[in-house]
Amino acid sequence: NNSFNQAMDLGTLNGGRILQGAVNINTDKYDFYRFKVDAPSKFGLSMLGMTGNANVILIRDFNSNGLLDPEDGIAGSFKEGTAIEAINVDRLDAGSYILEVYKSSEAFSGGPVSTSYELSMFASPISRAQVTINLDELIALEKFDASVPFTNWDRADFYSTVTIAGRSQGVGIFTDQNIVKNFGTFTQNVDINQRYIDISIQVKDEDGVFDDWADINPVYGRDSLILRYDTMTGRLTREGTFLGFDGQSITQEGGTGDSNNARLSFRVQYDSFL
Repeated sequence: NNSFNQAMDLGTLNGGRILQGAVNINTDKYDFYRFKVDAPSKFGLSMLGMTGNANVILIRDFNSNGLLDPEDGIAGSFKEGTAIEAINVDRLDAGSYILEVYKSSEAFSGGPVSTSYELSMFASPISRAQVTINLDELIALEKFDASVPFTNWDRADFYSTVTIAGRSQGVGIFTDQNIVKNFGTFTQNVDINQRYIDISIQVKDEDGVFDDWADINPVYGRDSLILRYDTMTGRLTREGTFLGFDGQSITQEGGTGDSNNARLSFRVQYDSFL
């Protein structure tokens, strides 16, 4: 099964499965396995028992063209040497997937030309999922209010609103603080059948009547962050611009030419439950 289109068919994966195989840099560099899940599922895989370096990739032919396109990769493990490779995905859509095991090119520098391996994998339908937004730190990059002698009134009075999949939550006012750590944590249950989760983060400075927007978007003329999270790949984007992956600390700040700029560091995390 050295071909993407001739992958070994494993049928429906619901529970655990163990496979043994071998790859050779000269004669059988790739092994492909096809499986499907019938419902949104949590997926996990470990590959061990290698005597040389081999890697593994989880793939879905998203455009059904029968070709392995760069955007078809969902997750992979690419450790050096014979270390255990592992993939864990909180959510796969119902559908068909490919596992690609391949021998790395270490053989060209004197390493083993072949290796055996053992794949241990599982898939289990999920019953619930949630998204958590952690606003770790907010910093005012300029004065938000006029200075008053012998007071801290020029400091910002920040508060925020976070919307996850159409549901909004807010956090109270942090009075006279230009630097706010642990600005808020927001958790929202989401539809397990939904691949993309839309998120917005808004920050304002409370002024009593007409509150000021805090600009945390680097794009000129935009204040709030409009984000989209991909539950299959763990990728987070801002209006098409890639920002990072699930659980990573991401920092965004207001752009040149805007006013009331602030810098926000935050994390997005998706969790699924069996």
